[in-house]
Amino acid sequence: MNIIPKQSLIQFLSALNDLVTIGLSEKQALDVLEEDLVFKHSYIDPIRHDLNNGLTFVQSVSDILQRYSFLICEVSNIGITHWIQFKVEELQRKRDVYLLLIKKSFKPFLLMILVGFLTGFIGIGLIPKIAAMLVQFNAPNPGWLDFYQGIFTLLSQYGLFIMVVILCLNLLFFRIARQFFYFLISPMKQDFMIKEFLAMIESLSSQGMSLKDIASLVSVKNSKEELDNRFVKFQSMVLYDHSYQEAFRTLLQNKQYEYIIEQGIIANKLDFAIRYVIQSYHDRFTSFVEKFSSLLTLFFLVITALCILMGFYITLQPFIQLLEFAL
Repeated sequence: MNIIPKQSLIQFLSALNDLVTIGLSEKQALDVLEEDLVFKHSYIDPIRHDLNNGLTFVQSVSDILQRYSFLICEVSNIGITHWIQFKVEELQRKRDVYLLLIKKSFKPFLLMILVGFLTGFIGIGLIPKIAAMLVQFNAPNPGWLDFYQGIFTLLSQYGLFIMVVILCLNLLFFRIARQFFYFLISPMKQDFMIKEFLAMIESLSSQGMSLKDIASLVSVKNSKEELDNRFVKFQSMVLYDHSYQEAFRTLLQNKQYEYIIEQGIIANKLDFAIRYVIQSYHDRFTSFVEKFSSLLTLFFLVITALCILMGFYITLQPFIQLLEFAL
């Protein structure tokens, strides 16, 4: 699944929705948008291919949107404008949240990379000259310089073997780090999936589709067994047990949200209750991203500070030692 929705997709869907809203048919709207070469090859050609294979326009657009979704929704007979408008809003909210993480952490990350390159330049280009200068003045080498020269000698003799070992260790570390990262974000991923499902319920129910029909059309894509079971139980309770309150209780597993949905069902205002819960999920996810980006920024700044201190130390310490030896 793609993580960050492309801005070109959002622009394409918005333009498509505007053209259909003013009265053009779906095919006429595609003909108009075909003049934009960015849209033509990325989105229009696949849609036309699906239409030629017998899919409806909604199904074809939904196939494109599933790249950015945790869910599979097999809808076909719904209002295209309302469906596209709902998807545009969802994609834009999702893009804004992910870009929030990138915007806050991108500059500290670039600064860390730049300082890392400068420190590496000092280590590769300057340290040999420092070592030669110390030999010229008969000054003893600092302990770290002997260690560095020993590593350099070892690399010159067994460089290929060491590079292979380091690469294997990096791959292993990356795998472990990725699993740990997924473990950390797993609760928020579950909330995000539930939020997306609730938004889909709100959108489809506003077009007159019953909760039973929605439950029969939506399934989970690439989920863990625990969360998949929650969706399966929700579908079973809606389709066979006819217990909507218990179904939402099984899906949400949050007493506050369960109470809100229950009151919405009792007051026959389920859409309003779902909308409130959706916004709460969105606020929680945004808050999580802000905190995570702050921690990530702090991590980058700490690494940057350590690189700067290391650069100053390996640059100035030999000169200080040289002056002390001369005196």
